[in-house]
Amino acid sequence: MSQEKSWLSNGLVVFISSGVIAVKALLDSFLLESVDQVFLQAFALVFPVIILSNIASVSISNAVIGTASSWIDKERVSGSVIVLSISAAALLGLSVSAGLYVLQSSLIEWFGAQQLGTAIGSFLDHLALWLPLQFCSAVLLQIARYLGLFKSSGLLQVSSGAVGMLTSVVLLMWLPLLPPLVSVVVSNAIIAFCSVCTLLYMMKSRIHWQACEREPVQRGVVGKALSICSTTFLGQSAAVVFIFFITKSVSEQGEAMVAVFAYLTRLEQLILMLAVAFMNVMLPEVAKLIKDEQADLQNYLKKAQRFLLINGVIVACLLTGLLVMKINLEYSMSEQAWTLSLVSVIWLSGTVLQGITVFYSQLLNVLLSPKVAVVLNLFRFTLLGMPLVYAGSVWADAIGIATGLLMMHTISLLIYQHKVNQHIVGNNGISRAGLNT
Repeated sequence: MSQEKSWLSNGLVVFISSGVIAVKALLDSFLLESVDQVFLQAFALVFPVIILSNIASVSISNAVIGTASSWIDKERVSGSVIVLSISAAALLGLSVSAGLYVLQSSLIEWFGAQQLGTAIGSFLDHLALWLPLQFCSAVLLQIARYLGLFKSSGLLQVSSGAVGMLTSVVLLMWLPLLPPLVSVVVSNAIIAFCSVCTLLYMMKSRIHWQACEREPVQRGVVGKALSICSTTFLGQSAAVVFIFFITKSVSEQGEAMVAVFAYLTRLEQLILMLAVAFMNVMLPEVAKLIKDEQADLQNYLKKAQRFLLINGVIVACLLTGLLVMKINLEYSMSEQAWTLSLVSVIWLSGTVLQGITVFYSQLLNVLLSPKVAVVLNLFRFTLLGMPLVYAGSVWADAIGIATGLLMMHTISLLIYQHKVNQHIVGNNGISRAGLNT
């Protein structure tokens, strides 16, 4: 099997399991809009909260990936480590939920969305039902993948996602017993709960309690896991701040733009999750090449970037076309429809470049130089992204915001690529010529 086919087949398996939540978010958007567009607008404005939970999940996953070789082998995993890991994940979920509960009034005021306050508040009030389970699921999923259970864990994630989607339909359309955004949280919690239960059941034969009693968890491994988790989270915290800034900027562009923003952000998630799924296949292979100091790393990264670009463009074109059709049907080919369509095209074009940037960022953070990744992320979102988006909003409103994002992703990709090249040359003596496209 060729390298590209291997990436595609294994990556799609990962995407099916991780992308199900993005598909569900799209379904929730349609369902909420059918109930009342007010709830769709509220769902758009809680997007930064969802990204915060995603970044926390990625941080936990990176900690597992970065330390797995110390406490997992191909046949078994220590039971005490499982307990410790999911306990820490659940505690983090409760802490994040509590923090957002305390800050909800400030968040509503920041978005200038007092008229949506009740809907947004109902979402934030119930996050403790979802986030602890979501973070536990992220830990167990990475362990299952490390044990080689890619396809079976993917199938379980899809099944859990199907249960969650059915729950959304029931709670939002057939038995509307809960406020709409509470129904979304509950259905997400059900997905995470099903995932945790089924993953534990699937791995029960691989969990050995006797072994873990003779091999206690090493402090150095725990310290390394905490370091990777905190470094990833701090590095991506600038992204959370930036997304709050973006959401604030969009909230000032009118109700139609906020409604389209709900779909744009969910489609963006879908495109990025596909890219991340491919990365989950690529990063272990890159790690092996770096460890073995093989010159094949040159061609590998060149092929990986081309692969991510081609697949990203294909998916983005398909999703953008569907969104543009929806916009024009809803707004009857008006000038407003043209503006919203142009924003969508520019926005999702930038998302393709963002996916490749994330690949280089993950490469730096997990395998090469975490400190450099943190500094670059801070620069990317605060010193580069915010000024460009603000200037764009002043210059051309919503179109300017999308253009500022596209410029940010383009410049960021060039910088991250240069830093990866520079680090590899400095540490392995590999010529950067092969890394350039």
